[in-house]
Amino acid sequence: MKKLKMLIPILAIVFALAASAFTAKDSSFDNSGTLMQGYIQNDDPSQPCDQVNELDCNPNSGDLCTYEGKQVYQIKSGTSCFNQLYKN
Repeated sequence: MKKLKMLIPILAIVFALAASAFTAKDSSFDNSGTLMQGYIQNDDPSQPCDQVNELDCNPNSGDLCTYEGKQVYQIKSGTSCFNQLYKN
């Protein structure tokens, strides 16, 4: 019985953490059709991605989103840009 009493609060915490991980909204993802931020590849190795604001793009499917002839990505992480964006 003591094991069960200890297990219930632990399971409740695990469930709450799992639920919050799957329901949190990532602000970098925007499916509403509003203008969003993206990144384009840069030739400078020390600054691999340049930020571009107010793009009419989305993370879903369609034609690739470009800015000044360069492909636009959604996320900048360390030394790379990734997750292609598509035109709305």
